[in-house]
Amino acid sequence: MATKEPIGKGARTSRKGKESQPRGLEALLAAAEPAVAQWIQDLQAQRRSRYTVKHYALTLRQFQQWLHATYPRIPSLSALGPSELKQYQIVLSTQRSYAKNTLYIMLKAIQAFYKHLGRDDLAKALKPPRRGQGLPKYLSEAEAQRLLAAAEGPRSQALVALLLYGGVRVGEVSTVLIPDIDLSEATIRIRSGKGDKDRLVVVAPRCLESVKVWLTARPPSPTDYLFPGQGKASPIGVRSIQRLVIQTAKRAGLEKRVTPHVLRHTLATTLLRRGGDIRFIQRILGHASIATTQVYTHLDDRELKRMYDKAQPDF
Repeated sequence: MATKEPIGKGARTSRKGKESQPRGLEALLAAAEPAVAQWIQDLQAQRRSRYTVKHYALTLRQFQQWLHATYPRIPSLSALGPSELKQYQIVLSTQRSYAKNTLYIMLKAIQAFYKHLGRDDLAKALKPPRRGQGLPKYLSEAEAQRLLAAAEGPRSQALVALLLYGGVRVGEVSTVLIPDIDLSEATIRIRSGKGDKDRLVVVAPRCLESVKVWLTARPPSPTDYLFPGQGKASPIGVRSIQRLVIQTAKRAGLEKRVTPHVLRHTLATTLLRRGGDIRFIQRILGHASIATTQVYTHLDDRELKRMYDKAQPDF
């Protein structure tokens, strides 16, 4: 193992490398106009999720490029008016093939920027579309078993097990720290999750066993990350985990597209079907609102109807 630190209560919780910028953010900040760069730095100071910060920076960078190409005489994003802003929304809606949810997130980022500047007039000029309410995709229990069986090597087995049994987000599993794993209590503390909130995740014995095997096989690393990356003092990249899950699903012979978030949905759906309380599931997933968790009740209703259609009596 890479560290002699104890695993469990009282372990050191320093996050080496935590302050490093997510890939590409430094370049985005260097190219951003001063007001945007200052806003992004303020978000970092507020300890907003590094993925949210990078998304906001990328969204504003694309907006800035469009403005300079379309209106070269307007010097900055803070100098345009409502008409130009509405035109950009039309461009995003009609000329670029963004999904409705992606468009919603982009426009909310731009709104947040103008609210930061105190330009409520510009923030109100944007009208983000309503987000789609599609049911989440998930695996059956048999498919989940096939996925686990197809994971190759201790690291892959531990990653897939944590995603399936812990329901953690891909950005959360990438930065799990060894000192935050309590083997005796079968829990893992997720630090600075979505909304910058810590939470405790309970894991099943099989998942815990996979983590123990990986801890034994884990190569030496200067970091406390459970899954260290190739770069010095950095965790495994999110895209690396996404590729690993997709490749494992292919080896398992699963025809549907499987992503880390599908595994998160799989845990929630399985817990609900097995009688898990909705508020318990909310805490496991780290949802701020119960309304977010309730989407799984609709999914379970659909399964209930399918089962009834299959087993209905013929009086």
